[in-house]
Amino acid sequence: MAKGLLEHARRHAIAYLALACALLALGGTAAAAFRIPWNSVGERQLQNHVIDPVKWDTNYVTGFVRRWATIGSNGSLLSSAPGGQSTSNGTGSYVVTWGDAFAGWCAPVATVLGGSAAAPPSTGTGTTGATGPTGPTGASNGAYADAKVVTRSGESTLVAVATYNSAGQPTPEPVSVAVICGPGAGSGQSFPTNLP
Repeated sequence: MAKGLLEHARRHAIAYLALACALLALGGTAAAAFRIPWNSVGERQLQNHVIDPVKWDTNYVTGFVRRWATIGSNGSLLSSAPGGQSTSNGTGSYVVTWGDAFAGWCAPVATVLGGSAAAPPSTGTGTTGATGPTGPTGASNGAYADAKVVTRSGESTLVAVATYNSAGQPTPEPVSVAVICGPGAGSGQSFPTNLP
């Protein structure tokens, strides 16, 4: 019986090969026709780190936090995105870098811990207000901060941060900093961290 099967297979080898190829081709067509139902892919199906800002639709997501840091009142780095370094270069004045270059049009946001992200509201030019960096100001709920992106040719981008008390005077304060960028904001090039 085995001898008869072997003889049959040998005589019809090309036919069996053609049959196998046809079955494989039909299987591929069936797989190509398979469609994923609407709303069937969710959080459980996506693995971590599989979607990055480059693949996001800019009509819906136009910015992302590129870098962040928390700086102590003495200029020390309390926490940060990878590669962060900071220093104090005066009363209430700090510089932070992450060792990479990004566009100057990125938006830095700085908030004094326990303070606000904006200068206190102005009360006019009356004699009861204190004069601050943005003009006459009245009483406020606390300290505030300001930040600016400083690009340098061939070196890492810096973020200069200034903190002020409720009267608008430079004061050392702990501050959180985030740099928000849109698509195409960075070169991806890294530099040795060199603070001024």
